Amino acid sequence: MQPSTWNDTNQHWIPQFLLKGFGTKGKSSNIYELNKESQKVAVRDVSKVASRAHLLTDQDDELVRDIESRAAPVINSIRKRSLSRISVMERQLIDKLVCTMMLNDPNSGLNIESARKDIIDKFTTDLNKALNKAGGVLDEPVIREHFDETLPHNKLWGFMESKRNQVIDVLRFMGMRAYRPTDGEHFIIGDSPVLVVRNTVNGQTSLLNSGSQIILPIGSSCMLVYSWATEMNVITDGGILGKEQVRSLNSDYYHGTNSRYIYGRDEEVLKRSRLLSLERQPGQRSNEVETGWFMMQRENQIRQRMLDEQDAADARMLEMTARELVALAIAQSENATVSDQDSQWSSF
Repeated sequence: MQPSTWNDTNQHWIPQFLLKGFGTKGKSSNIYELNKESQKVAVRDVSKVASRAHLLTDQDDELVRDIESRAAPVINSIRKRSLSRISVMERQLIDKLVCTMMLNDPNSGLNIESARKDIIDKFTTDLNKALNKAGGVLDEPVIREHFDETLPHNKLWGFMESKRNQVIDVLRFMGMRAYRPTDGEHFIIGDSPVLVVRNTVNGQTSLLNSGSQIILPIGSSCMLVYSWATEMNVITDGGILGKEQVRSLNSDYYHGTNSRYIYGRDEEVLKRSRLLSLERQPGQRSNEVETGWFMMQRENQIRQRMLDEQDAADARMLEMTARELVALAIAQSENATVSDQDSQWSSF
């Protein structure tokens, strides 16, 4: 297994085609940026925001480019026409785009390197236990260093290729609506673009909560909302939102994301969003989501059984490998002893 190679170009975790949907009037390549810490507003070029070098490996960068290139025309089409006209395949493209944006967001709070370290720690511990059981010993620092060098950093590729991608499954089961603002009002977006609202049931923090929503503004005049409160797999327009509704959503977005910067086409909208208080009420499971909700629970039970079976198979394989390694080490040691004795006799 070869180490991952890193792309040293400037890479965006928010696609530029998405940011241009919030561009200033008459020049979509410019965007207003509000620094949440300093509260200063500046005009920036979309090519210079929400990006950095060495963000992705070459393989992950290629994957993201492919998803973005295919999703861009779908997003642009939704901005202009009814969401209900998109095909199932186009919906799946949006799901993939949202998933990669959630995973690729450095402000999301997801610590991919920490998760990678946990994988190395678990495998090393499991291998150590198996070797001990077989009568061997393990040089843990050497093994950890070996796995650290060989385990790929292609986090997005590995996640998207997984047949047990829970985020994709959840998005697939949730309904999706597109909301548009009344004239004169605009949506905003942050550098942590996907807002996951999860404070809904019993204080749990899971996308599986029945009141959960995933909010993604795709332009100053269009916002996508995944929701358990929408009938499973429904793809439809949610209608026009009034001024107060738009401002409330912008306020939720400003206060609810981990964003350090907020972007929009209107400077006054940015300034106003920070002044409004966050007033989101806990959601309840509506009758429409019962079918999708229980179907998702069944999917989780199936997934857990698959994980348990895979863990058991991995444990058996690890024990077999450990026995072979110990047997090989013993054989090499015995051969070395015989060779030493032969060389001693030959000296007489």
